[in-house]
Amino acid sequence: MRDYIVIKLKEMGFDEEKIERACNSTTCESLDQVMEWIIVESEKSLNSVNESKPTVPTLKLGDISEATKCEADKLSNADSGESSVKKEVIKTPEEIEAEKRRYEEKIKQRRIAREQEERQQEIEKEKSRRQTGSEISKYREQYETQEKIRIAQEIRREKLEKEAHKKAVLEQIRKDREAMKRENQSSQPSTPSTSGSTPNKVVNTGSSSTECRLAIRLPDGKTLLHTFTPNEQLAAVRLYIQLNRKDLVGPANTSQPIKLIMPPNKVFTEDDMERTLLDLGLHPSARLIVADLKKPL
Repeated sequence: MRDYIVIKLKEMGFDEEKIERACNSTTCESLDQVMEWIIVESEKSLNSVNESKPTVPTLKLGDISEATKCEADKLSNADSGESSVKKEVIKTPEEIEAEKRRYEEKIKQRRIAREQEERQQEIEKEKSRRQTGSEISKYREQYETQEKIRIAQEIRREKLEKEAHKKAVLEQIRKDREAMKRENQSSQPSTPSTSGSTPNKVVNTGSSSTECRLAIRLPDGKTLLHTFTPNEQLAAVRLYIQLNRKDLVGPANTSQPIKLIMPPNKVFTEDDMERTLLDLGLHPSARLIVADLKKPL
């Protein structure tokens, strides 16, 4: 820092000796500090010159002895032989005042330049801050957009998986019903034909012999009505309830464990799920009550 201040002061026209004295007399932390010291010292020099004027002593010739006269002659001869004696140049008050004004003007110019530099630095900092804020806003907007796209894709994927699962379950139910239907047709005995005078009778069993109508009451009080075949297992009824109940949202429909109750107090067990509706006494029609069970931890 000291070398920088010395170079700058020399460029401004300050005397090298004064610069060195100013640097030694101050902490030399800033250019303005050293310049102000030089101005103050110049003012002190001006005051000391005005206050202390040299007085020339007067001597009486009668009081001077011969020895003193001889010594004076020697000094006079020595002074006359030396024509190149250096004399101290004393500046006039006007010159010192002009130098002071010149220093003050340099300090003023330096202060103005420093203020302009500080303002420019503040402008650059503000530009940098605004640019950084704009970039942060841009990155935040991009992140939010990507997050929205990711969430939308995840929702769509879950929806497709749910539809595929439901489709697979319905397809399995359809296959099970077809298999049961074929099994029932193959196990039904053929009706013997009667001959003679006895007329042929057509037995009309109606639709109730091949249908099992169930009214299923859900926990929210709503009722599902559906027709099954008598040979379908109770597990098919449970699966139908899980797929078609609307009181639960999302995948909880199929994952929520339930129990089935036939009024007044018949509770079907897990073993009953493998039995047919006909065996359980639910044919040709019956009412069932659905009760939700707690999920195992």
